Amino acid sequence: MSLKFYKTPKEDHPWRSPVQDDTCSRYAAAAARAKKWLPPTLRFEQVVRNHTMPPCSLNDFIDYLVYVEQNAEPLQFFLWYCGYVQSWMELDAHERALVPRWDPADAEARAAAKADADRKRRGPRVAMSGRYRRVRNASKVSNILEILDADGEEKEEKELLGSASPASSRPSRNFSRPSAPPGTVEAWISPPHQPFRDEVTQILNHYVDPSAPRSLGLTLRDRAAIADATAHTTHPTSLLPAFEKADAILRGHLHPNFIRSSIANTNSPTTYVLRVSAWLLLMLGFSAAAALNLCTARFALSRYWRIAPFALWAPGFAILVAAADGLSISLYFAGRRQLRPWEAQPTPAELEDASWRGRRAARRATAAASPAGDDPLRKPSLRTFGPGNGFRSEWWVRAYAKTGLWWRIFETTRPVGEGEVRVLQDGVVITAFIWAFVLAGGLAAGSVFVPALDPWTMKVM
Repeated sequence: MSLKFYKTPKEDHPWRSPVQDDTCSRYAAAAARAKKWLPPTLRFEQVVRNHTMPPCSLNDFIDYLVYVEQNAEPLQFFLWYCGYVQSWMELDAHERALVPRWDPADAEARAAAKADADRKRRGPRVAMSGRYRRVRNASKVSNILEILDADGEEKEEKELLGSASPASSRPSRNFSRPSAPPGTVEAWISPPHQPFRDEVTQILNHYVDPSAPRSLGLTLRDRAAIADATAHTTHPTSLLPAFEKADAILRGHLHPNFIRSSIANTNSPTTYVLRVSAWLLLMLGFSAAAALNLCTARFALSRYWRIAPFALWAPGFAILVAAADGLSISLYFAGRRQLRPWEAQPTPAELEDASWRGRRAARRATAAASPAGDDPLRKPSLRTFGPGNGFRSEWWVRAYAKTGLWWRIFETTRPVGEGEVRVLQDGVVITAFIWAFVLAGGLAAGSVFVPALDPWTMKVM
């Protein structure tokens, strides 16, 4: 887990290597470790349900993924998949009969047969790691299949008893075969009359196709498995390889990084200044300790005067340790955090204001506005379908580039809304104070017992 800040993007779509199976294993282990320190109200499930307050809301999460990680596609696909499973559960028995469950074991058997044929033709170079992955994920896949099938059986029983809801209450869906341009994954889709066929086709063209605007980091094996599955059914299990990868990277990498970024109450320039200030205090402390050591012998001062640099070492270590997590102790005690570069949203007219006072007033007006009532569904980056997640052309990128270093360091602040973030900040500050008193106290105590040196006579006293 690393602390990341916004950096000026070099390209709209940075290349990422596909997520391999061993990487998913590391993410699963990281997610298990994150559960030990994450409060229950800040866990992944609560964030994606938008049950948290800024700076940990769903809006903040997608902003972090778009502007800092530049990897928002897993969350966008994850949110769609959860809604898709819910929509699939609302189908009646007749529509469910058109959507058979996709059993990975059958696909594995076909893949094994194809691999055997390839081995005979090419030699023993064909990898067989797909079976290992499916065996490892068998319990997870089985649980999802059992939940979906159990829900389907319960709904069929209700319909047989006449308790099913009327057809007019079901959400309307276009089950017709969509028209797609040549060269897309339209050739994968068959048969055409299954429920949600249009939607699945759009998802394949939007997230699975390597040239898609929001292409997921899937391996060739995963893409082939999804193509094979969706060619037979639109059951949610047909998209499990993509869901597994998105779920793993979100829980084990992106979400923990987002929470740590939310703990930070400063931006990158301010954090850099805090670290430099901490090192200056430490250097001043060592200089004062050296001067007191020399003066002890020359002016017959008590050696206990050497404890005085503790007043410089303690705040220096405290600021340095807290700044490692992007935390300003002064902002922590004020209960505030700096605005992120994308959070200040002046109008285009305000952008044309050449005076720094006009731009500053716009940022303060944005900071005073409460984002708690924002509708996350209105955010373009939270919509399932849309353009790529590049943002170099957004107006605030140009506005932030024109902002001077002074205003970046002393950025406008906003109150911290989420109480659990304050709890995590408490832990960071307490840890910083403990380390500061231990290290500064050890240095101060050790300096008392260092022999004094007379600089004129060069005698050790």
